[in-house]
Amino acid sequence: MKTRWFDGALLAATLCTFACGGSDADTAGDEPGTPGTNGANTGISCAESDLLAQCPPGSSPDLTAEATSACEGQVDIPLVGEGGSVRAACKGKSECLVVCNFDIPCTCGLDRITREGVFCVDCAGAAACGNAECEGGEDPATCPVDCAMVCSAGQQRCNGRNREDCNGQGTWETVECRDDQACELQGGVACQPFLSPSGGTWPGTGWETIDLPADPADIYFAETEFACPANSGACTPVGWVDDTTLLGTIGAGLALLPTDGRSVEMLSVTVPQAGLGVGLPWGVTSERQPVLFNLDTRQTRTAEPVVDDVTPLLSGGVAVDAARGRAAVAFAANGQPFVALYTLADARIEVMLRYAAPGLTSAASALAFSPDGQLLAELRTEGRTIIWNVAERKHTRLIDLEIDPQGLPNPGIGLAFTGGVGPLLLATTSAWVEVWDLEANARIRRSEGRALDGFGSRFSLSPDGRIAASLAAGVGGVGLYRVPSLSFVRTLGADLQGGAGAGVFSPDGRRLAVGKYVFTSAPFAD
Repeated sequence: MKTRWFDGALLAATLCTFACGGSDADTAGDEPGTPGTNGANTGISCAESDLLAQCPPGSSPDLTAEATSACEGQVDIPLVGEGGSVRAACKGKSECLVVCNFDIPCTCGLDRITREGVFCVDCAGAAACGNAECEGGEDPATCPVDCAMVCSAGQQRCNGRNREDCNGQGTWETVECRDDQACELQGGVACQPFLSPSGGTWPGTGWETIDLPADPADIYFAETEFACPANSGACTPVGWVDDTTLLGTIGAGLALLPTDGRSVEMLSVTVPQAGLGVGLPWGVTSERQPVLFNLDTRQTRTAEPVVDDVTPLLSGGVAVDAARGRAAVAFAANGQPFVALYTLADARIEVMLRYAAPGLTSAASALAFSPDGQLLAELRTEGRTIIWNVAERKHTRLIDLEIDPQGLPNPGIGLAFTGGVGPLLLATTSAWVEVWDLEANARIRRSEGRALDGFGSRFSLSPDGRIAASLAAGVGGVGLYRVPSLSFVRTLGADLQGGAGAGVFSPDGRRLAVGKYVFTSAPFAD
């Protein structure tokens, strides 16, 4: 059934008659325009009564020339008005036409029109052309009124706080942003976290200095080697499970590394290149959808995504606050960095923290929670460190590490809060080692790595925060340094093959596992 476009403004209520075939001469005695007389020379007459009878119940006839011109000389065709509804139909013969205006337009299309009445397509049934929805196999060719291309496939735009994607049919589809996100155009189109406000309250020290049964500065002796399978790649300890077991990585896998002769146990977790955060019994990977691993239950869970599947996303540093049941992972979506806080129990997003400034486009390379969990430090690769008040979701301190005078890349790599005289923040980049007094918001120490007898960019801190261990290839072993002075204590070993990283201190501060060795302090009395 052919369809014509019909302007609803042409549906006049006036009834009239007209001649079909046309002639310049009128029948004598008849006035021009008199029904049934015009066009008598052709022998064709359009009887008004016959035309009126063509319109069934539920419709009103319209004989005006303006109305019938929409029929273009054709009969039995529906006329579509604004919005795609079928509002009328052409009836009669090609020479004599009448427009039957429907009392109730067919919103979802015309099924049929008979002497009994007008029958519309049931909108509750199959998709229909003219219902303002491109569906049911319709396309721009078969149903242009519903499927007209309004955009090109792959286009994106922001509409209010939500994002819209152009689908394959050339229409916009809404991608709803999270409640704590809004669509932004900077660096592309994406749902970005709202900018977190400044003005966070400084909570003070909030944690106490830890007194250990042994002084980590006394670590000196190589006690044992821990198990590391031959030809398996580097074994890197990342945490102490108990006195005889380490959690570590072997290549790209997570494993339990015993120190008492037992066999290595591989765990069902793959460690991505971006890294792993550990706060036993939890481990959290840094990737598009982080994996949360619980060592006690041996269960893994994939975290809630922060963006949709198509938005470009890079991950960065990761930190775990096991005592308060949360983890932080750094991301950058379309060049817009932010940090997502996850609840460990259910792997859901608690909040997203976002600090933006010109030139800061990379995901933070390092994150660290303060010992009391009130603060989160975020170190950007450009050297800026943002200190967040976690509860208030506001940043309370901004720290800028010095830029390499040679203009070389200055990625932040190591970051940790420490007790001792402070509170303090220890941060390292590829060029510097800096110690900041957070109470005074001032740097109290900065040194180049070479000036510190090989203090490398990666380090670990003893549980009391007073000793830092750093593995530096230029020294050939792991070095111990006092905090906050960064004064050199000693080098432990020269053969640390089979491992990397800065090592990890035991909870009592007596031992340090690094490379493939466990170093210990001198024996002490219980």
